Amino acid sequence: MRALALVHALLVAVFELVVGFVAPPSCAACAERVQADRPFCAACATTLEPLAGDASDAIGAMAPFVYGGALRTALRAFKYGGRADLARPLGHLMRGYLRARPVVADVVVPVPLHPRRRAERGHDQTALLARHVARELGVPCDAFTLQRIAHGPAQASLTRQARLQGASLKFTARNSLHGKRVLLVDDVVTTGATVEACRRVLLEAGAARVDVLAVARTLTHDDV
Repeated sequence: MRALALVHALLVAVFELVVGFVAPPSCAACAERVQADRPFCAACATTLEPLAGDASDAIGAMAPFVYGGALRTALRAFKYGGRADLARPLGHLMRGYLRARPVVADVVVPVPLHPRRRAERGHDQTALLARHVARELGVPCDAFTLQRIAHGPAQASLTRQARLQGASLKFTARNSLHGKRVLLVDDVVTTGATVEACRRVLLEAGAARVDVLAVARTLTHDDV
């Protein structure tokens, strides 16, 4: 399993290098050329809204920003528009957030895509983000233990009620996480139904603690 994880990390690193070479960095909202690790030009960056408060609410998910403005455009391009190159700058936002607050974890686990969905999009956006988070924390990224075993409509196409009822939220753990502190990574948290389903499975697999980190959180739950 460790050898498989190392191979996966190498493939992800090569993939990011190739993408960065083929597609020079540009603002995800307006296509203006930007520096590496910056998803937005100066003008679009002004639309970012820091998420107020802490992770002490019912969802318990940490995130640096509110889902909206240029960040919404970037995340949708990253998720649905084939912009895998945005993994680096969006990951940079998450790394900066972690540097400002103490987060302790033994392993980073991405919210998984179903293999069919991954094939449709050409990349697994949460797995790419999780690699950056893991590097920042200096811990392994485990993209294999947590698996999605049901394929359904994308969460963005579902109503709030459908999300809460657990549509397309069937997961399983392939390995034990006994005693490990897990940081679960997602791109956007809305109702929290997805991360809660994942959290339950990880705890059942023996995790001692499961914290959640995303790039953004919605305020209205339906704005995805």
